[in-house]
Amino acid sequence: MTMAELPSTLIAKAVDDCIQLPIRIDELDKHLSRENKFVLFIADELDSVFLSSYGAVDGKQIIREIAEIGNTSQGRIHCIISGSSHQLRQLCFGKRPEEDRYNFPNYVGINLNSTKFPAHWIYPFLGKRDFDSAVRLLQKDDTNPLDTPTKIIIYVHTGGSGRHMAEMVSQDPKTMTLDSYSLSMEKFSPEDHALLQAIFTCVIDFIPAHDPSD
Repeated sequence: MTMAELPSTLIAKAVDDCIQLPIRIDELDKHLSRENKFVLFIADELDSVFLSSYGAVDGKQIIREIAEIGNTSQGRIHCIISGSSHQLRQLCFGKRPEEDRYNFPNYVGINLNSTKFPAHWIYPFLGKRDFDSAVRLLQKDDTNPLDTPTKIIIYVHTGGSGRHMAEMVSQDPKTMTLDSYSLSMEKFSPEDHALLQAIFTCVIDFIPAHDPSD
């Protein structure tokens, strides 16, 4: 999904150049039924839409149209939503706390309906072998591999997210400490704090297996 256009516009252009724009999602669904067509629409990184609009496209309208896809009568448009924020689930199902809504200017409390959009959480890889392999791939200087304590710190900070791992692996290991992790926890919300604590609990498995010769 490119955020430069509304879902209805993107779908219409993909299935039939002759469709007159703008068009409502329900009208598009009926058109697809008449043409005996189905559409798979994937909205990746949807969490970013709640944060800002894109040019002339209203982020709130993008969310409204995705909600309308879930309410179509013919079921000709199948929609997959994905994102990298752990807050996406609350944003999609209207569960953000009232006092925090100012952080998401395009959040208006629309509930996309978890029956029509069942949620699946794909966790970062948590296995030691996979994590070690990823660190080695991301290291630019493979002649000086990171030691296990440094890898633990990287895991605590990133939870195994490749994008964030790449940023940390490029840092000087001497600047990374678990103390700085503990101090930085003060800036996180309670839910973020709980998530990071869960990640920290996972990585203590590294410590008993630490071999000084690594």
